[in-house]
Amino acid sequence: MKHTYFASWSMTLLIVWVLFSAQDLSSQNKPEYNRSREIINDVQLQTTVKGSARVEELTGITRAVYRPDYTAVKAQPEEMALQYLKDNAFRLTLQRSVNDLQHERTIQTPAGTRVQFVQKAGGYPVYNADIRVSLNSRNEVVFVTNSYKPIIHLSTDVKLDQTAALEIARDHIGITGSAVHESVEEIVYPVDNDYATVAYLVKAVPAEEHFGDWELIVDASTGKILRAEDKACYHQPDGEVVDGSGWVFDPDPVTNASKVYGITGFTDNDDADNDSLTAQLKEVVLNDITYEDGLYKLAGPNAVIVDVESPFTGLYEQDSSNFHFTRSQGAFEATEIYFHVDQSMRYLNDSLGFSVMPFQYEGGVQFDPHGLGGDVNAHYVGSAG
Repeated sequence: MKHTYFASWSMTLLIVWVLFSAQDLSSQNKPEYNRSREIINDVQLQTTVKGSARVEELTGITRAVYRPDYTAVKAQPEEMALQYLKDNAFRLTLQRSVNDLQHERTIQTPAGTRVQFVQKAGGYPVYNADIRVSLNSRNEVVFVTNSYKPIIHLSTDVKLDQTAALEIARDHIGITGSAVHESVEEIVYPVDNDYATVAYLVKAVPAEEHFGDWELIVDASTGKILRAEDKACYHQPDGEVVDGSGWVFDPDPVTNASKVYGITGFTDNDDADNDSLTAQLKEVVLNDITYEDGLYKLAGPNAVIVDVESPFTGLYEQDSSNFHFTRSQGAFEATEIYFHVDQSMRYLNDSLGFSVMPFQYEGGVQFDPHGLGGDVNAHYVGSAG
């Protein structure tokens, strides 16, 4: 994207329109021993956007509804959310009565209310199966996520107790000493699209060896370990997160100077520098940029520079953490966008209390500061995020 000094406005709009979901941020840099003990056979079904919904291509199940266009009869948030779910049970592939949904929590946010329900089967919670309904202050459903799992065949044959399941899990991990935390919970685990079984969800945090944040699922009938994962997040061994410094417009030079666009000194003029615009630059902290192989890179937990579209101008890596550039230099736009995307994500996550990250990939929002063949414009590619 080739940005004028209105970059902060356009990036704010981009953040508003990007569709996010919570991501597992566990690093791939786990100890080799831990990786060798993991059993992860999760199948990620492809989804596609159809109208205002995201639908699994194979099953046809609606996994998210972005603009439900539904106004509930005023009641408690849980009751209004259930109204929506009952009226849309077929679309979401739920039981018509929705009796297998149990209210888990209601969260009040400045933007409205989020109501979470967990799925139950045979009296047990279903692993990673819930529905979240977001409502605004006008009792309108504005967003729905759905990880409900239709269960056709359920085995409730329980032959092991919790103690036996914990010992099986400890033996698999190799724990012989004490643990900081251990817990065992009975759940239903969908083995495939047709079959589910009662199982034990075991969580263990070793205190003396094979450290990690272990989660294992043990079949309650056979004792077989169906899933095992170290969910701890590990530091990137060959990179260091540091704070840098940069020059940016915040929010933009016209606003800061209380001027009108088009007067002398306050025009685009093909990104040319002039004293009026340079005087409006602010020095800011570039949070959590990456230092690696002797270079500072505009890559952090909330924003990551990429170079995916012509003109290919590079990633603006350098041997200094000071990204002090004026608007005539290409690195200025990269610095400007990194700062504003990072600040927007921190506001959404830290200040407003939402948990949002790009759903198309792990890590922060990816941006190309120059694209569209050099056109003075900006765009958002939803399929790639």
